[in-house]
Amino acid sequence: MEHSLSHQMAHFIIQLAVIFLAAKVSGEITEKIFKAPGVLGELIAGMIIGPYALGGMIKLPLLGYLFPMPTPGTELCLNIPCELFALAQVSSIILLFLAGLETDLKQFFRYTYPALAVALGGVVAPFFAGAWLTVVMGFGESIFDITPLFIGTIMTATSVGITARVLSVMKKMDTPEGVTIMAAAVVDDILGVLLLTAVISITTLGIFTPSAVAEVGGRALLFLVGLVLVSFLISRTIDRVISFFQSSGADIVISLGLCFLAAAISEFFGLAMIIGAYIMGLALSTSKAARKLQEDMEPVYHTFVPIFFVVMGMLVDFSSMLPALVFGLLLTLLVVFAKVLGSGLPSLLVGFNTKGAVRIGLGMLPRGEVALIVAGVGLSAGVISSDIFGVSILMTFVTTLLAPILLVPSFIRGGEGTKEGVRTRAFADTRSWGAAPYDTFGTSFQRHRIWPHATVQKWIVLFVRELEAMGYEKLRGIVCPTGTVLTYKEKNGTGLVSISQEDVPGSPNASIRLTSSTRNLDEIIARTDDLYNTEVCVTFLDTSDDTG
Repeated sequence: MEHSLSHQMAHFIIQLAVIFLAAKVSGEITEKIFKAPGVLGELIAGMIIGPYALGGMIKLPLLGYLFPMPTPGTELCLNIPCELFALAQVSSIILLFLAGLETDLKQFFRYTYPALAVALGGVVAPFFAGAWLTVVMGFGESIFDITPLFIGTIMTATSVGITARVLSVMKKMDTPEGVTIMAAAVVDDILGVLLLTAVISITTLGIFTPSAVAEVGGRALLFLVGLVLVSFLISRTIDRVISFFQSSGADIVISLGLCFLAAAISEFFGLAMIIGAYIMGLALSTSKAARKLQEDMEPVYHTFVPIFFVVMGMLVDFSSMLPALVFGLLLTLLVVFAKVLGSGLPSLLVGFNTKGAVRIGLGMLPRGEVALIVAGVGLSAGVISSDIFGVSILMTFVTTLLAPILLVPSFIRGGEGTKEGVRTRAFADTRSWGAAPYDTFGTSFQRHRIWPHATVQKWIVLFVRELEAMGYEKLRGIVCPTGTVLTYKEKNGTGLVSISQEDVPGSPNASIRLTSSTRNLDEIIARTDDLYNTEVCVTFLDTSDDTG
């Protein structure tokens, strides 16, 4: 027995080693060569080493296949060993805990109402679209049959793990779009639980029972409100407790203990564990130790979070998609449009512009493990067949890959996502540079502002003067009808600084974006601000004021 246990442990440790190495190598290749988010590389790595690919072919001496194909009678969770699935869930909990820590609490409460509209649209549109297409393809006689209902429920599921990872890397977690996506995910989870409960009650009892749905929904909602209140009431106490411990790493251990506790209680009350983790992180985001905790948690984040995405990639079984490939492709195409439009259009009515609506719709797109869990419930209950389960895998695979590919450019292109954004930032006030945090993506450091056109032009002249004084020389310049892009390079170094100026359509303002490969961008900006305020007469007025 001990021999068997030692072999199982050795097998598990080798699997972990392969997951770590595959995640980092694939992530590095994706970022450096293809200039894409590392999360894509981690997902692809999981597909390559998973049980349905190389993992089911590579046989280890004495231990068997690296990641064996699932066989009847073995203890599995979504067709992978339960210990790997559990580790992936722990990784997702850590990811969402850190997402909560990085979220601006005031922004979160400010965008609760928009998040509700986004979540409702992101549930209703995909649900009816998925159920309708299932009937059209001959898998049900009406949208109220069991199979169409289950497909519709799978379509509504949102897994923000991937979105949270992308937003965190780009430092966009506390933007209006980022906060709205995360808040909408909380509401989406509650609505998803209600839908799943309703469908299961129809499956088991043959009739719809409002009392069962009301009981589950009420319990979930009551828990969510209670968790939020308790978390914020004890946040200062937690802050004092963390400050009391002087031993190295105490803040990490205590905060993670609270995070796991909140996640477990959340699961007990019918919500996803990641919701409890996110709320706990959100509560601690206001503590004095929040910034230090974020820095201390970075090694934990980089160690565990890639495991989640690799394991998600390992769930992809391409062979199970073949029997219903046409249906799967059509459903996937439909779910992309339904989710993006269903979440994006309502955001236009609650203060976001087109750019913001697109970002929110794309952020709500990925399905991830949530859709697979719902599909697994349907498969185990005999409600859906294995080919329909394969369709769910295909939909999950495509939406999971598409989300970061489309979401990153939507933010990189810049511009305010809210209708009031341009108006509230149209000040000729250089002091606003100092109050803004870095926007980082990959190895670049960025700053972005929207000012009156004359302010931008004068400020750029002084900024270039400072660059040249610090040993930079002009590398290239691109002039187009709507703006200019200037690139400067250190004469005796590798540092690059890019200055992009672009007119704001329909406005007397212009946007200025500064991108640097070195960390001294803030220093150069500060020097330029001093010059501007010394040499140029600046009027600190809101340009939206018509009174003169």
